[in-house]
Amino acid sequence: MLTLSEKLLLLALNDEKGSVVFSASTALPYGLAGAILLELYLKDFISFRDEKVKVKSRNGTGNEILDDVLSLIIKENKMHDAKYWVQKIYSKLSDLQERIANNLVAQKILSKE
Repeated sequence: MLTLSEKLLLLALNDEKGSVVFSASTALPYGLAGAILLELYLKDFISFRDEKVKVKSRNGTGNEILDDVLSLIIKENKMHDAKYWVQKIYSKLSDLQERIANNLVAQKILSKE
């Protein structure tokens, strides 16, 4: 089953060229970071209390990218809002789009040429 970030990346790709559609290129990294945060919430690894992200489970998710983001949140000593985390994920995981694309290649949904 595809994660939200994988689905979002697929939606942003130009089917003919295999590259990200220009109109999505600026916002896509933030959208991917937000999708990962939402995925952690939907899988019950985080919750929101007073608009701040709170870790509910420190167990691994079974997904390397989600686990990396969960580790970022766990290591932070202070609770922050979702906007902070989207920016933090974007800045700390600069290769996020490539990693998600590689996951799609590994699942044989995309191919590299």
